Amino acid sequence: MKINITKKVILIMALCVCCFGLAACSNDKNSIETQEKEEQSTESKKPLGNIVMKDEDGDVVITVEDIQSAETIINDNNGKKEYCVSIKFTDEGKEKFAKVTEQNIGKMISICVDDKVVSAPRVQAVISDGEAIISGSSQTYEECRELVEKIYQKSDLEESETVK
Repeated sequence: MKINITKKVILIMALCVCCFGLAACSNDKNSIETQEKEEQSTESKKPLGNIVMKDEDGDVVITVEDIQSAETIINDNNGKKEYCVSIKFTDEGKEKFAKVTEQNIGKMISICVDDKVVSAPRVQAVISDGEAIISGSSQTYEECRELVEKIYQKSDLEESETVK
């Protein structure tokens, strides 16, 4: 009799372990599917706002079509937290931005959203990594988040109107 009870206990324990293993696999599968959906929605969410970058002559050198994504980030500026907006370029935009920064070293490039200058940094070097950071020591998280939202929202300006 003792052997039968022991076998039953082992069998029940083995079934429990299998059930927990299946549940864990199911949760992993669900989390992977959720993560993939989030990545797809982020990839498909293309900036729509009226964002452009202009050289000192006022010529538009980068448009929203050159931008792949924008997000609020936190930079460590010598131990001080600084809120910034990271703009990542498409492959074509990356090449254009590298060329623009190369041609404008020592000059300012204005970043405009809905015809308002949000940043006008002076180009210090060629930027060829495909990312631009809009920073400022006085920017708050909310200001950065609002800027990102403007970059993703359809512009208030009419589509036929261009930013000058």
